[in-house]
Amino acid sequence: MLIFAFVIAIVVMILAISKLKIHPFLSIMMISLLLGLAAGIPLVNVTVKYGAVVQGIANVIGAGFSGTFTSIGIVIIPGALIGTVLEAGGCRFFARGQASRGQASRGLS
Repeated sequence: MLIFAFVIAIVVMILAISKLKIHPFLSIMMISLLLGLAAGIPLVNVTVKYGAVVQGIANVIGAGFSGTFTSIGIVIIPGALIGTVLEAGGCRFFARGQASRGQASRGLS
């Protein structure tokens, strides 16, 4: 049953992004919230027998995002830093001009 809900969630997410033009971040957040509720994850942290705590949906989604950003942050942060430095130095216009000239000479533009 959960696999079926997952497949439906993926289809709805693709339709929301492509047909309804909802921003991908908002679409992913909305679908992950709905899929989490369908999977039986509570909205807030719940303490069950013997003091065990079942994590709420906000903690589960937050843990997933933090794991993703931790692994790709090493690549994205230096790339953004290098791009900012290059833009401040005026290299953006030079690189754009070089790229467009190279494509025109090869018949790509």
